[in-house]
Amino acid sequence: MLYASQQDYQRARDALLQAINTHPSYATAHENLGDVYAKMAGLAYTRALSLDTANAVAKDKLALIDDLFGGSAASVVVTAPVKTAAISTPVARAVSAPVPVKPSPAVPVPAAATETSFAGVVDTVQSWARAWSTQNVTGYLGHYVARKSPDASLSRQVWEQRRRVRLSKPGNITIDVDDFQVRRQGPEHVVVTFVQGYRSETYADRVRKSLTFKRVGESWKISDERTIAKL
Repeated sequence: MLYASQQDYQRARDALLQAINTHPSYATAHENLGDVYAKMAGLAYTRALSLDTANAVAKDKLALIDDLFGGSAASVVVTAPVKTAAISTPVARAVSAPVPVKPSPAVPVPAAATETSFAGVVDTVQSWARAWSTQNVTGYLGHYVARKSPDASLSRQVWEQRRRVRLSKPGNITIDVDDFQVRRQGPEHVVVTFVQGYRSETYADRVRKSLTFKRVGESWKISDERTIAKL
């Protein structure tokens, strides 16, 4: 789980294979191994696109990986934590169930502080969600800091291509956002943590997500995006 959260998928794979060798009937370990292989495939497809941006087959495969993990932009090289598989060894006590990673709780900001210091940032999250729901690609991308990828593992060009493919796919998409928590991160940045509901014709999920906003003139722009956990 720790290796996967750091995107060290080879070590995560090796640890899960060891768990499966120890407990061949442990279903969670097999499921997690499938997730890791899918994430490794996403990295390979991303690399293929960085070398050949016109590769339509690679784009389609990346879109399938997106659908598998909920279509979240932050999980476009997957950031959602992998469940822990139980491993029995002479020096480690076995656990009977996956242990979820608990994110550091955001400190809610009093309403008065939010109004004076972070005016409009929650409205910006809601506007971002509406642009996604209506598949307004230009409006959606306009919520992000220019020339910077919100996913550190991807270039801006590759990230933007993937988001254009994802938002332009046919079918209805509905994004709901609620349970906001806002905290300051330095003089020019704030972090908004919230619950995001995603629904399409073929998939639905709820995740806890964080968006880091940078003040750009009179607006808030997204500079970093992360999926914390599935709910």
